[in-house]
Amino acid sequence: KILDRLLFQGENEMGLLFALISKMRGLLLVRELIDRKLLEPSENFQRFKSSFERAAAQAKDDLPADRRFNPLLQNPYAVFKTAPQAKRFTVDELRRAMELLLEANKRLVSSSIDGKIVLEQTLIALVRPR
Repeated sequence: KILDRLLFQGENEMGLLFALISKMRGLLLVRELIDRKLLEPSENFQRFKSSFERAAAQAKDDLPADRRFNPLLQNPYAVFKTAPQAKRFTVDELRRAMELLLEANKRLVSSSIDGKIVLEQTLIALVRPR
């Protein structure tokens, strides 16, 4: 229903796919920082912000300078809100999601299949338990 509504409102399939890719990439990167013990998720923003600042200082030379690929260059509050979401998935689940989204991108670009169908199939594959 939400996909139908977004498409009805004029969103295009490629834009929606890129939004999904961006979200999954952010979740994956934050999850990896959590797993590497660089970032400590917390329900308290001030505690999280301290962890965030320590992680940014420790990993300064190890992570890319592009904020799209380095959550420690993003707004700490945005990362704070992403951390609990990232903890709901394993790194493998998030990597699988990125692979599914890559396949969807290839299908949208190189086939004549209706973009809505490609997105629907991808969303179903994303939420289906393995």
